[in-house]
Amino acid sequence: MAKTPMGYKCIVNNTYEGMIFHTEIFENIEIGETKKAYLKVARPDGKLDLALQRTGKEASGADSSEKLLSMLKENAGKLPYNYTSDAQDIQNVFGLSKKAYKRTLTALIDAEKIEVKDTGIYLK
Repeated sequence: MAKTPMGYKCIVNNTYEGMIFHTEIFENIEIGETKKAYLKVARPDGKLDLALQRTGKEASGADSSEKLLSMLKENAGKLPYNYTSDAQDIQNVFGLSKKAYKRTLTALIDAEKIEVKDTGIYLK
């Protein structure tokens, strides 16, 4: 990896050039580190736009759901975050974009595993 003003240049499978844009980074990364990435777009110039998290319909949310449930269990079944929490706080605490975080909350509510109140998230 090499840092640029737009993000990080990457080499995919020791063959292809790719880019992870700053807007797609929700965790700390180091130059030279190996990461699992997901293809967002294959551009006409042969370069790849990458993401560190699954996107769209590919995003199962299973990993983020497990992470959030584990964090709840470690914190006596409650966390002081909800749908209106600050995006930067969500990124720092959960390592997720706000969109992925909200999708995870909704999935866990639908599965009747959590409830979300003004004061935070609670295990059921």
